[in-house]
Amino acid sequence: MKICTESYPTEELQNFAQQAKSLDSTLFIILQELSEYDIIFVVEGQLDPTFYSQSNTIKKIKGKKYRFRQVKGRKNVLKAFHAKGNMNIPNNKKVLFFIDKDFKCEKTHSTLYVLPFYAIENGMVSPKAFNNYIRTLNLKLVNEREIVKDYECMLNKFMEQYVYANLYYLNQRKLNKKIDFPANAYKQSPIKDHTSIESTNINCCETENCTCLDDFKKKYGEILYYSCRGKDILVFMRKFINDRRAMIQNSIDPYCFEKNKLLKQENLDKDMIQYIEPLPCLEDFLKSHLSAWLS
Repeated sequence: MKICTESYPTEELQNFAQQAKSLDSTLFIILQELSEYDIIFVVEGQLDPTFYSQSNTIKKIKGKKYRFRQVKGRKNVLKAFHAKGNMNIPNNKKVLFFIDKDFKCEKTHSTLYVLPFYAIENGMVSPKAFNNYIRTLNLKLVNEREIVKDYECMLNKFMEQYVYANLYYLNQRKLNKKIDFPANAYKQSPIKDHTSIESTNINCCETENCTCLDDFKKKYGEILYYSCRGKDILVFMRKFINDRRAMIQNSIDPYCFEKNKLLKQENLDKDMIQYIEPLPCLEDFLKSHLSAWLS
């Protein structure tokens, strides 16, 4: 890669350019941005900047410029993290890395933060997030409680079935079979009662005394809507909201002057981010690295 050092006005930035000659394009971009920004948050994709920027700690950063650098995927974040030793980052600059937990076992350490659940989508579908969302609609209290209880019950029933698609995927990977996550892991029927949420006939490991579910919970966590693949659970939430749309709209307090609208299906992933419960582990991680720069 040819790098033009003439465009760098200071000796420090020229040093950055010299370092970048031996690095891949991701690290090169990070080094370039350090010339303008004090803090670079290296994240996986499009939802991450919106989610992490909600952090109370990041909101308190004072007198420092920062930006989120999307590097298109978990592997690229880890690649940059493990190669950071090749970057001579000045003491007055910070580069922090953020990844989803996925079906992996990395733990938060050094300058790498690991989300405590599979992906950001999992935070959106939790009953707490759903409850936070419902509260903004100004429903009659009795209806609000009924809908939230209904959602939690249906979510748990759904997860009892959906977890087996996750187990099947993981067992196939253990056999070194490179497969995509099962498409249509559950039937796309309207969510009206528990019996309408049906699993496809997926045998997770083809053993008589299967311990896959217990092993999965021990490794990834007991709360299945946090530990399973989140994108399909978001589909479940879409269907639930759509099916309950009339009930929710009829429950909105007619004396409330603020006009509230149900989430638009196409924007559900972005809209629900604001309702995710704060993560103390994230705040602790950020404070440990940014404490000197907080207001």
